[in-house]
Amino acid sequence: MPIRLHWILSVIDPYNNTVYYLDSLCEDGTTGTKRDIISDLQDIVNTALFQFQSDREITTKLKMNTKWLKIKCPQQPNCINCGHYVMRFMKEIISHTRTQIPENYFSDCQFPKYDQEQIDEVRIHWVRYVLQQI
Repeated sequence: MPIRLHWILSVIDPYNNTVYYLDSLCEDGTTGTKRDIISDLQDIVNTALFQFQSDREITTKLKMNTKWLKIKCPQQPNCINCGHYVMRFMKEIISHTRTQIPENYFSDCQFPKYDQEQIDEVRIHWVRYVLQQI
């Protein structure tokens, strides 16, 4: 049986010690496709945040725990579209130009899942980008 990899999106706000976690596959309250994945990710991000804050001498932040916010986001209907969902999340987050992501995601982007047109839009943008690099 082939190994399946899963894409998630973590948006890190180092100045506010906050990590926004978007997982399009997991809807049942658990985080990550396996419970140990999130703990590994948390360890890596927490270490990086500690180093970032130490390098910048943000001593007041060093005493705070990192706040992890699981964002309720559109859920993929299968186990293969996670990459498209992550790219769509990035596009929507950037287009909103906000400094925080609402826990219920953006009101104008609240879909239970993306339709084929929304997925195709991501694919078209990706192809255009790749072709410009050639």
